[in-house]
Parts: sequence; C-alpha cells; structure tokens
Amino acid sequence: MGLVVVLTAAAAVGLMRLQFDDVPRSVFRIDDENFDRLESVFRNFGSDDNDCLLVVQPASARAVTDGQSDTSTGDHLFTPSAVSALRRVITELKKLEGFESGRSLQEVVTISSLGRMSSILPAEGEVTQEQLKQSRQAAVTHPLALGQLISPDAATSLIVVRMPEGTVRIGDIQPYLEAIRQAIDRAQVERELWIRLTGIPTIRVEIYDMVRRETRRFVVLGVLLATCMSLMLFRRPWPVLIVSLAPMLGSLWTLGAMGLLNQKMNIINTIVPTLVMIVGFTDAVHLMHHLRDAIGSGASPLAAAGLTVRHLWKACLMTSLTTAVGFGSLVVAQVEIIRSFGAVCAVGSMLAFLAVILVVPLLASTSLGNRLAYVSPPNPNAWTVRFVDWIVDQVLRHHRLVTVTGVVVTGIMFVTTLYLRPDNRLTESIPDSTPSAQALAHCDRVLGGILMGYALVQWDDRYDLESPEVLSVLESAQKLLDEEPGTSYPMSVVNLLRILPGKSDELIQRVPLLSWVPKDVTRRFVRNDLRQALISVHLPDTGTSKHLAAFEHLETQFANLSRRYPGIQVNLTGSVAVAGRNINLMIVDLANSILTASVIIFGCLAIGFRSWLYGLISILPNVFPLVLTGTVLVVLGLPLQLIGVIVFSICLGIAVDDTIHFLARFQRELLVDHDVHAAIRRAFHAVGGALVTTTLVLLAGFGVVLTSEMPSSRQFAWMSCTAILAALIGDLLILPSLLAWFAKPQRLESSKRSASEE
Repeated sequence: MGLVVVLTAAAAVGLMRLQFDDVPRSVFRIDDENFDRLESVFRNFGSDDNDCLLVVQPASARAVTDGQSDTSTGDHLFTPSAVSALRRVITELKKLEGFESGRSLQEVVTISSLGRMSSILPAEGEVTQEQLKQSRQAAVTHPLALGQLISPDAATSLIVVRMPEGTVRIGDIQPYLEAIRQAIDRAQVERELWIRLTGIPTIRVEIYDMVRRETRRFVVLGVLLATCMSLMLFRRPWPVLIVSLAPMLGSLWTLGAMGLLNQKMNIINTIVPTLVMIVGFTDAVHLMHHLRDAIGSGASPLAAAGLTVRHLWKACLMTSLTTAVGFGSLVVAQVEIIRSFGAVCAVGSMLAFLAVILVVPLLASTSLGNRLAYVSPPNPNAWTVRFVDWIVDQVLRHHRLVTVTGVVVTGIMFVTTLYLRPDNRLTESIPDSTPSAQALAHCDRVLGGILMGYALVQWDDRYDLESPEVLSVLESAQKLLDEEPGTSYPMSVVNLLRILPGKSDELIQRVPLLSWVPKDVTRRFVRNDLRQALISVHLPDTGTSKHLAAFEHLETQFANLSRRYPGIQVNLTGSVAVAGRNINLMIVDLANSILTASVIIFGCLAIGFRSWLYGLISILPNVFPLVLTGTVLVVLGLPLQLIGVIVFSICLGIAVDDTIHFLARFQRELLVDHDVHAAIRRAFHAVGGALVTTTLVLLAGFGVVLTSEMPSSRQFAWMSCTAILAALIGDLLILPSLLAWFAKPQRLESSKRSASEE
C-alpha cells in the first residue's frame, strides 16, 4: 500500500508537468541532411506549412456542390459583383493583427517598360464587360497567376494568407484561423462568393480538435461499455472495480512518468495510456479469475490473494517484460519520435505489471475479497461449459489437422501481407464531408493540389543570378518539375523574370529589373545574398507512395543536372517530400520493430519457460492475428498507415499476454499427471474464461470507436477488433493443437498409474 501511495503521488507531480507537443513538424523530425535542409529553406524563404488558403468560387457553385456534384457551373469570378466582393475580403484580411503577407489576384501585376505596375484586376468603380474580359484573359495567362491563384476556367481562385513566422503551435494557429473567418464574415460576400478555408494549418487544427474531442468521448463511452460488459461477465461490481482500477493506475503512473522524464504527449504516443491499460487489464482479469476460484474453494481473501500471487506473478511479469522488451527494440529506430515511443511503452509495460501485481491482490485481501465469490457456483452442465468442452474435444481429436491448417493459412496470409505498402495522406484523419477536405479535393482537381514540393538551387561564389549557368539550371529544373507526372504549375524566379519587360528569350537581361518587384515577392523565390533560389510545384493529396515515386525520379534527374554544372547543386525538399519520406520511414521502423519484437518475445518465452519448444510453439498463434489483419488490409485495397502499425503493436501485446497465461497454466497442470491432453483440458477450463472475458471487454471498448467521424479512428477500431478476435482464435485453437502434437513429457511408469489406467 505504501508503494502504491508513493507511485501515485509521484505520478500526480509528473501529470502537472506533462505537456502536449503541438508542433506538427516535430512528428517527422529526424537528424539528417534532408531535415536540416528543410529547416534552412523555411528560415530563408518562409515555411510552406504556414499558409492558410481561402478557396474562392462563385456563390452559385455552392448549390452545385450541395447537390452532390462539385463541378464547374460555367460561371467565373470576373463579374462586377464578384470582383468587388473579392476586394472587400482582401481588405478585411489585411486588417488582421500580425498579418504577415498575402497573395491574391489583387497583388498580381503587369509591369510596363517604364516599370509601371498595374493589377490584373480592373480598378474599383464602374467596370465594363470588355474590361472584365481583358482582366480574365490576363489572369489565366499570367505566369504568377495561372495555377497559382486561379484555375484555367477562372471559376476558382485562391487567397493565400501566411501566418506570422513562429505561429507553429496548434494553440497559436486556432485563434488566427478564427480571426480569418471573422474577417470573411465582416466582408459580407456570401451572396457573391463561396469561400472555404483550407490548407495545412486548417486541416491540422481540425485533426487536433477531433482527436481531443473524440478521445474524451470515447474514453467515457468505452469505459462505460466495457464496465457493463464486465458486469455481465463477472455478475458483481466489485470484481469489475478491482480489475479496472489496477490498469487505470498503471496508465496514470505512465503518464506521470512521462511528465517526470519531460516526455511530451504527441500524435504517436497518445496511444500509450490505452496500450498500458490493455496490457494491465489482461493480467488483472487472469488474476481475478484465479482469485475467485480460490475463494470459491473455501480460501480466505488473504490466503486467496497470496496463492494467486505465488501462482501468477511469474506469468504476469513475463507478459509485461516481453512487451517492454518488444517495444524497447524501437530505441534503435531512425526517427526520434519512434525511439521515444518505444521507450515510453517499455516503461509503461513495467508500470502496468507493478500496478496489477500490487493493487489487485491488495484490494482482494481486504474485506472486498468476501464480495468476489461467484453469485452461484459454476454449473458444470451449463451450455457454455459444454460448448468449451466440445471445442477442446475437437481441437484435441483433430490437433494435427488444426495445426497443419493453421500453418498453411498463416503462411498464405503472411505472403499476402508482404504486398502491403506504406502510405500517408494529409486528409486521412478527417471526414471527406468537412469543408476543408472538400475544398482541398476541389483544388486537387482544378489547381493540381495545394501541397507544395520544392527544388532548392544553390551555387558557389563563382556564379550569381545573372550567370547564364544559374538561369539555365533554373529553367531546366523547372521544366523537369513541369514534365513530371503528378506535379503541376512549377513557379520560380523565372516566372518573375517573364513578367518583366524585354524579349521573351533574353531572361538574363531582365535580372537587373527584379528590383522593380516588391522584395516580399522576390524573397519567396530567390536569395542572391545566400546564393539560393527556390522552385515550387503543386502536388495533390494522393498519398506519399505516389509522391515518393515521383520524388525519386526527380532526385535522379536533379543529380544529373548538378553534375553537368559544377558548383551548382539542385536538391528536392519541402514538407511533403521530407515528411512523406520520414513518415514512411516511421511506418517501416514500426513494422520492422514488430518483427524484431516477435523474435525477442519468443526468445524471452523460451527462456522464461525454460523450453525452446514453448518459444517455437508460441510463434504461430501470435503471428496469426497479425497476418490476418494485414491480409484484410490487402484484400480491401488499403495501404499500411501509421494507425495500422500501432494496431499491430497492440495486437501483439494482447496475443502474447494470453499465450503466456495459457502456457503457464498448462505447464502447472502438466505437473499433476504428465498427461498432455488432460493438462490442456484443465488449462482450457482455468484460463479460457479469462481469455474470453478480456476479448469481449476489449471488443466492447474498441467497438465504440467504430462510431467515430474520423476515418483513421474507424479503421483503428475495426482493425483492433479483427486482431483481438484473431488473437483469441490463435490462443484457443492453434496453441492447444500445437501443444497436443509437440509437447512430449516423460511418462510415469509407476505401478500406481498402471493400476489406475486399468
């Protein structure tokens, strides 16, 4: 009790220090040249994930989309009322506090030979249809407008609002987005324009809000439903209270440890409390079943608690230790956030063991223990018992067939799972029905996407921007980006040079005229003082697997281009390129860690049970749920996403826990008479109820998440339910059949046994 109080007090201190890491870029941070280059580009040219996008369409387009079709209405934005409304919106946006910079059609200009600049939008006041026609034609042919700020049909325009530098935390982005919405409302343009807010900051805030909102809701609903399911199974509230309290304390201690160790919560390790509760809950249920059996046999609560600890402490320690070792293997991962995730899970697994092995026996040894007994003694003739006996009979009678079938099916599914490919999309966690997701999908269709990739061109002190070699490399790199499938509308200082007066084929002579262009515009594309230039290109939100194929091809071409021009280097960068590569690396790291963890875990089982046979036998029933879940993903045509690998981690933890408890009980029962089949039957009756109980309760808890509005959460829920059911099949069918075939204890040859057999 003293230890429980001390750990809980320390956890309370840690909880007060626990913080949430709401800097999205830290998720894919990795100490390598690519990430350092990305950080440098953001410092020198501005962050590409700091732009809020307003997707502007004629008001008539809203009615078309509401009618289940997001297609062009034939209308465009170059009407007197639409242009006037567009100007009002831009005026209100410029009033925003901390307004950093913005881009819209109003800022796109033409420059005369005398340096006079004029907006492509007609001047305020009365405008003629001819002026609007000329303005529209200028917009859809302007190098700085087409594909950047307006679609080819002039029916969609973008207003880009760059948030102040340093606005990277969710807590800072949220009020800024609300200020933008209020500015749109003040402009009162709903009759002329349909404006939707999207962009990376907007979608990240929506994901953050949904996760926070749904986490609270599902924790409450999941606990309530799991409690109701537990009450149905235990038939008394006190076992439910004890079984629930222990893993909850383990989860609390883990969060406190994170605070004490300065480990911030992030989008990856938010699953840790759930994982700790699952590991702890599984062990707590096994302890409770043993406690109730002991009390039902006439033992006092204190004696039953002592007996339970003596019999199950080793199995509980092994479940937590193997889980900790498995997750600990992540500390060799390349991505920092994954290394941290592995360390936290390892600590949490051991704290779950401490919580369960201390709290469950402690509470059971008090007066509460007298209330743990069964409401009525188990009926050996109940249909559930008869059903379990029938399953045992079938498994033991056909154990070779079950084993061979399990091996063949698992092998086929393992090969199928190899076809899984990692992928990640910006909008995978938000519903397609949200305005931001719809606006992004619309931009993918008409503007080639809002995600940005970049080519960074750097040159040494032999060159400057007026050097023919530098301009040649810039034009060549931009052409490569333009010709690459899946990329659209590249833009660079070359586009700026093309709007300056002069002959079209003599860009080098226009370089001195760049001084006519506002510095905040040129700074986005060229830094002559740093000998760097940036080429941007639009990408649709089609997933990192498609992007990376294009990136690899471009990197090869850029490398060839760099070799042709010594002293000039071209590199691919941008959040999409770096984050896509690193998030895929995170998925691969996690997937590889599961394989590593499997080997380590099965080695630990062999050592813990002092039998390599037990270690080998445990492989098949624990691999089965993993490959089954992976096969379902392949059959459904779904990629391997981050959420899926986390499900695999949880599934492995649950399956191994149940396997250890079954093997521990089988090993104990085998000492009674050295009869393998009889030992399996007794282990089935002793542990089978706990396995089914944990499965049903976990299904109830995860089943609630199926009602989530987030696609990733729903996928997490059904994958978890599939894996949990498969783990039960593996432990109740495949594991006993393997034991029946391969477990060969020494036979007793005493005359007493011979007599009893006769």
